[in-house]
Amino acid sequence: MLCFGLRVLACDAGIAWGFVDARKFHATTDNLGTARHSWAISRTGKRAVSHGSSRPIWEPFCERIRVSAGDHLGATADLDTGSILLYYNGEPLGEAYTDVVGTVHSLVPAVCTGSTAGGSEVVVELVPNHVPTP
Repeated sequence: MLCFGLRVLACDAGIAWGFVDARKFHATTDNLGTARHSWAISRTGKRAVSHGSSRPIWEPFCERIRVSAGDHLGATADLDTGSILLYYNGEPLGEAYTDVVGTVHSLVPAVCTGSTAGGSEVVVELVPNHVPTP
């Protein structure tokens, strides 16, 4: 089981969180969630499903997440089953992905900040995981 948690210190722009395959994801050219070998959810409540297509595809996954200072974001990757679960303030948002196979042993936590809709500041810190473990 691979888990991580984030504490939001400030947020007036977009944020997405999840995992990337450290061997195949290139932080300078790839976008979290939309690039092949990355899995993420955005605060819009959408999860990325494009995985390398020519344009980003985000599909509804949960209600919009009103991320603000003091919130905790989390993610858990089950290395045995290849599933990724996402959390908001300790509550499960659900199993976002069930098809993460072949790369589970090189997964690392990932966060993307910024927005095309305005805003300019997102500050988070890595904290002990605040999600329930089975």
